[in-house]
Amino acid sequence: MNGTPAAAAALPKPVAVMADTDRRAAQVLAACLDEGLAVPADVSVLGCDNDPVFTLHTRPTLTSVAPPHREQGHRIAVELDRLMKARRQGREVEGVRLSLPSARVVARESTRPVGAQEVFARRIAEFVRENAAAGPKVADVARHFNCSRQLVETAVRADRRQTVRDFIADCRVEEAKRRLRAKGATVVQVAAECGFKTAAHLSHLFRRRTGLSIREWLRSTPGR
Repeated sequence: MNGTPAAAAALPKPVAVMADTDRRAAQVLAACLDEGLAVPADVSVLGCDNDPVFTLHTRPTLTSVAPPHREQGHRIAVELDRLMKARRQGREVEGVRLSLPSARVVARESTRPVGAQEVFARRIAEFVRENAAAGPKVADVARHFNCSRQLVETAVRADRRQTVRDFIADCRVEEAKRRLRAKGATVVQVAAECGFKTAAHLSHLFRRRTGLSIREWLRSTPGR
């Protein structure tokens, strides 16, 4: 992968990214988490080396190319030993073309097949996040995708283990947080920008979803 791991966020989705090492692939997974991208629904990630330090201790676990270095090295060493023995004995022996074992892909969660329902759930999540400031309702989501509310509810519950209404609430709070981080933004302004009738309504939802008041959250936010 060229550039920084976070460059995956700028690519059209869904997309597959292959990194030159498992360490770099683990960084790609971390960047996807920071950007709110689902692996493998949005980004499938493939590393190289099959290093268990990285492939088995990431979430999701990492698919990797396993180069047969040991097998290749053994075959080459055996041939080299044959040639060296022949030379010591004064015999002329021609080298041979070796057929070396090829690399194999060890499949794990980061490239698992994604079902149609999961893809639909990711599209719903993207729509809700993009329109969080407008305060969408479940009916708005169903209307956008021209389907029933039940279909939307089923997809989101299977993917996120929560109702669409709760997911929308979480997205609205995250959007409010983003705007509150901006220096000079007041709770009243952010409430109006995010479609809340009053600042008190925003404050109530904020505490219900985070367990903190807006004031408490701001105090704990670095750089605010």
